[in-house]
Amino acid sequence: MKNTIFFPAMMMAWGLVLAGAVLLSSCSRHSGIETRSLDGVTVIDLAAPGNQLAQLEKIKQQGELEEPLILKIPAGHRLPVHLSLDAPFAETVSSDNILVFKQDVFVLVSSTSIAFSPDSQRWATMEDMDALQELFGVSGGQATIEMSARQEQGALLKAGIILRQN
Repeated sequence: MKNTIFFPAMMMAWGLVLAGAVLLSSCSRHSGIETRSLDGVTVIDLAAPGNQLAQLEKIKQQGELEEPLILKIPAGHRLPVHLSLDAPFAETVSSDNILVFKQDVFVLVSSTSIAFSPDSQRWATMEDMDALQELFGVSGGQATIEMSARQEQGALLKAGIILRQN
């Protein structure tokens, strides 16, 4: 299957998945929410028509991100996500899902880091779980893995992350 997710969007999607998983833990390497001046930083609205998405395609073709950019993801936006597992004991064949955003999310992508914001003013890096929890109102959560089997459907493995809001 042809990969249709652009490099920065894929980085952002994996960042969201990883941030969700790490939000479950209480450890943090950094602390503090940063307010950053982002004058002159390119903002790409993922819900906008194709011409803004063409900028992402150009970045993908270049192979590296020369200048930081902000991905704006509005509430209600549906982002295709492909999750994969490639391990010595198992691999996924196909895992396409749709990530639906419940609120506006801004993602600052640079060559050295990824930061998230609910308002494009206050930012927290992926490593700063305490700040991410505060910014997005997460009070805790759980990771679930469930195995079930039905005669007509066969065996099924479900995995999920549930985050609670303050």
